[in-house]
This record gives sequence, C-alpha cells and structure tokens, in this order.
Amino acid sequence: DIYGDGIQKKKLISKIKKRGLQKNFKFKGIIKNENYLRNLKNYDVGLALYNSKETHNFYCDPVKIREYMAAKLIIITTNIPEISKYIQQKKIGYVIKENDKSGLNKILNQISSKKLRFNIKKNYEKLKLTLDWFDLFDNNMNKVKKILNDK
Repeated sequence: DIYGDGIQKKKLISKIKKRGLQKNFKFKGIIKNENYLRNLKNYDVGLALYNSKETHNFYCDPVKIREYMAAKLIIITTNIPEISKYIQQKKIGYVIKENDKSGLNKILNQISSKKLRFNIKKNYEKLKLTLDWFDLFDNNMNKVKKILNDK
C-alpha cells in the first residue's frame, strides 16, 4: 500500500505496470493522518527511503520513522537520516545505502521469514520507547528543572 499523492506517483505507476505488478500495489492516496496512523498496525514493514540531494535529510528526525516505530514495524530506511544508526543498533529494521536496489531486494526477500519478523518484534519489546509528546516534554522539562536546581 502506498499512501500519499506526490510528484513521484506517475513514475511509480509506470514502473509497476512495466513489471506487471499492479495486483501487488495499491495506491491509497491522501488520507487523514489519524486514519493513516490507525492503519499502520495492519502492516509488518515500513519503508522510508531518503536521498542526499536534500541536505536536510542528514539532520532530520523523520516523523514517518517515529510513526513506524510506534507501530512496531520492521523499518527499512536509507543510511541518510541519523536515526538509521539507532535502527541498526537496536535491530528493529534494516538500513541500506542510498539507491542500493539490490540491497533493498535482498532485505525484502529476507523479511518474508516469519522467524525474522518475530525476532524484530521481540527487539521492540526490549526497548523502552517513549513516543508520546507529553511524556517526552515532561521528562525533558524535569531534567532541565534538576539542572537548574543543582546550580
């Protein structure tokens, strides 16, 4: 399932048709974010590929990847955003080099294994992810308060 309606849609449709894969891909279009987030739990894998042409990708903290983490999806991303190191370290997904088509194909074949998907889900259980904005804010404000009180 592909969500959104960006400038690459026509190119993607053309490539899918060229390979006779129309039955394997569904374009969901633009939907409300709350519906998108609700749908994430129905998937096993979240694909978030970035390129180096847009320099902000090196320093971003992609919301899409955080949403995938909240849904405990197997994340496949490129080595561009900083969070890719965390994904590799915690073994909750895979990181490929930018434009590495063969690497992406290899990973997609590997994740068809139920055992592998199970192991990645187990790795999520080891993490103490705090992805709620209010929890993050309170936690960090308490740290600032402690620092200020210690001075």
